[in-house]
Amino acid sequence: MFLFVNPQGNFSSSAALLRRVWVVCLVIFAAATALLAQETRGTIRGRVVDSSGAVIPGAPVRATNVATNVTVSSQSNADGNYEIPYLLPGKYRLTSEMTGFKSFLRESIEIRIGDRIMIEIPMQVGDVRDQVTVTTDTPLLETATEIGRASCRERV
Repeated sequence: MFLFVNPQGNFSSSAALLRRVWVVCLVIFAAATALLAQETRGTIRGRVVDSSGAVIPGAPVRATNVATNVTVSSQSNADGNYEIPYLLPGKYRLTSEMTGFKSFLRESIEIRIGDRIMIEIPMQVGDVRDQVTVTTDTPLLETATEIGRASCRERV
């Protein structure tokens, strides 16, 4: 067993020092894990369906950042679901085109930090050269809940 001098000038054993080092390492690891959990990007996800509500597998879906013109592509799976993760905050345009259906376009989709926006893509039967444009605004998501508010009015 080794003895060490602590900052107060007292002697302490190596077991006590090892315990302190272990606690400091655990605190640093916990803080680093919490920092890694912070996501700075957003996601658009949803389902591609036809006019009867049946899912459309294999439909290509593209999200284009309006400011940078960078396009990220995805494809609907066997259940008609698609997901476009890791989108930087900004305004996006969502498009989908498939043979036998009119092309789909939705403009002005606002992605903020940590957003997971759900957008259903309704494909209508028709020629790809025809276009269905959706012009609704993306609803603002409230990520924090206000538990209560106290107000105090004093009369003079």
